[in-house]
Amino acid sequence: MRKIFSITMIKNEVDIIETFVRYHLSFLDSMVILDNGSTDGTIEILLKLIDEGLPIHLTFNDNPAYNQSELTTKLFYKTLKKFNPAYIIPLDADEFITTNSNKSIREIIQKDIKDNAINYISWVTYVPTEKDDQSEKNILKRLRYRRQEQHNYDEKIIIPTSIAKKNKIKIKQGNHDLYKVKNVTFKKNTLSSLDLAHFPIRSIKQMKSKYLIGWLANLARPKQVLFDWF
Repeated sequence: MRKIFSITMIKNEVDIIETFVRYHLSFLDSMVILDNGSTDGTIEILLKLIDEGLPIHLTFNDNPAYNQSELTTKLFYKTLKKFNPAYIIPLDADEFITTNSNKSIREIIQKDIKDNAINYISWVTYVPTEKDDQSEKNILKRLRYRRQEQHNYDEKIIIPTSIAKKNKIKIKQGNHDLYKVKNVTFKKNTLSSLDLAHFPIRSIKQMKSKYLIGWLANLARPKQVLFDWF
């Protein structure tokens, strides 16, 4: 059976990291996670999950001026070289692959994905409301309302590694697409049975941390890149 891996960059995701990992390892073969200097207990949670025997591969880069596009692309190729999976899914810790189909997520990926194309999942952003049950720790159960209108870049990608073996690819900031490769046109395949549930804002405390980390990282870069985080 063809292996499916995810790659993720994280920093201070203590409120969501365990749910994120356990959920996705119900259908992924393994997760490769790069930590960018977490100080809130995220690493301790991941180490406990690794001690349980969960297939998590943890690496570190605490440069505050990280470039997500460059680091994610490097992580992609390191994962390809070391594990040689058939598919690699770049995911953020606040994103969860979901489906309304009666098929399993793994079955959909295995059967509906096209190996000669970049495969896209629709991005659906959920928002906190005063109706949320704050005692519910599982973010998938706590946040039940989503935006009526989504951004115009509302897709994320699944990459068949066969494409990356033939072409030197680079993943765009935010994992929304690949940069163009000279003289190559990639086909596009939308996986209509899947969504990527996005939970960028989960609490006041988490929101403050998210923006502080993002702004400090932006200030540390030689060339600042302004974008919104939700």
